Amino acid sequence: MHHTRNATANPASVQIPPERRPSPQATVLKRRTPLTRDRSQDLPVPWNAANIDPDAHDLQELLGQPAVLAIARAHGVSADGDRRVLEALADHPARQSVFAEVARRAAIGVIPVLAILDPESIILGGPVGVAGGELLADLVHAEIEGQARWRPKVVPSTIPVNPVLRGAREALVHRVREHFLTGLSASD
Repeated sequence: MHHTRNATANPASVQIPPERRPSPQATVLKRRTPLTRDRSQDLPVPWNAANIDPDAHDLQELLGQPAVLAIARAHGVSADGDRRVLEALADHPARQSVFAEVARRAAIGVIPVLAILDPESIILGGPVGVAGGELLADLVHAEIEGQARWRPKVVPSTIPVNPVLRGAREALVHRVREHFLTGLSASD
């Protein structure tokens, strides 16, 4: 007996447009200049992101702050300056709709990471993660739950400015204290 497969049921059989396919040539690292953008180290979007934003070629274009601001403006959120748009979302009637769309995009970026690393929790950082807060965290969690088998805890960052540097500083302070205290104990 011969079975035919539905082409849309098998991700391997999905036809990806030529302009979205990765280059078969080796990646060449180029020097970044203010006038050109080096895309060689950008994370490409998964194939299913084409359904959400066919023009996004990497995660920054799919989920970065410019994309989020465009989504907000498309939902009628207007303010002068990027930060003010995010601030305007705090009590805007379109808040739920904007962050629901952002959550769909975030889930697309997070699910491959879950498949490889299987982290216990996901922290939504940066200005968008802080602006979205618990609402965005809940929406991202629901999107992941609806699309994948993983169930990480999703939380917003509570550190709005330079969270990576602050984390590195805390780790360094901890190591210095530990080293200093270990040295004091050894000299007793």
